[in-house]
Amino acid sequence: MELAQAPADLAQLQAEVGRLAAELQEATQEKVQAAQYGLAVLEENGELKQRCGELEGQLDRLSSELTQMKEWAGPLRVSLPPSPLASSTSWN
Repeated sequence: MELAQAPADLAQLQAEVGRLAAELQEATQEKVQAAQYGLAVLEENGELKQRCGELEGQLDRLSSELTQMKEWAGPLRVSLPPSPLASSTSWN
């Protein structure tokens, strides 16, 4: 009885090995895709951090320029007469 059952067991084991090999290949492909996605996210993150640094530098320069312009314009505002349009214009 054991000899008659051996070919059936062998076929069943071969089918199981085939199924497991297919699952392993699928899992490996999914891990490769996840790794590629992770690398793309890291690359984009680096680009965004660089852009953020550039924008922060631009903000600092513009803030400094605005401060300088306000300091420069301060004496001008005091010495200029009021605009005639300012008193005749009503916003209500």
